[in-house]
Amino acid sequence: MTNLDGNYLGIDFSGNHLMWRPRVAHPNVWVAKVSTDGERRTLQSVFPVHELDNGSATALPFLLLASFLHAEKFKGAGIDAPFSVPFEFWPSDGHGTLWESVATMSRPQGRQFPRAHDFAETIRRGRSEPKKPLRATEEYWNRRKINVRSTLWSGPRGGAAMTAACLATP
Repeated sequence: MTNLDGNYLGIDFSGNHLMWRPRVAHPNVWVAKVSTDGERRTLQSVFPVHELDNGSATALPFLLLASFLHAEKFKGAGIDAPFSVPFEFWPSDGHGTLWESVATMSRPQGRQFPRAHDFAETIRRGRSEPKKPLRATEEYWNRRKINVRSTLWSGPRGGAAMTAACLATP
């Protein structure tokens, strides 16, 4: 059995670019720190990602989160947003090219990641069907009657915004 002792992070993410501004009245991007010791799990802290700014109130939360993840010592982290797209939309030369493609997509002023529609259209490369393609993991849960979002759907309740944000994380 794998030793799970250590510190873990949980990240409640947002694809809403407005939540990534330096000042947000009601943030919805959160980080949880959990420590484990054998079978014992202890929630150490829960805080909005904006608190990583050390009081500057001008730092971009998106970059703060990336710096935090780079510097923080943890054994594992979980995030409630996908880092991929359905396999049939992968670039032929792999996931690295997908990351590079997102890195070069335009970002309107004030945004740290592409618009959901722009992301979905670029990845879909003009293909029109299906409108809400699912990854294997979403298909699994969809068959079990769990409502899941397509990582390439940019309409109402779409998952493309969170996917674009995750793949654009520096």
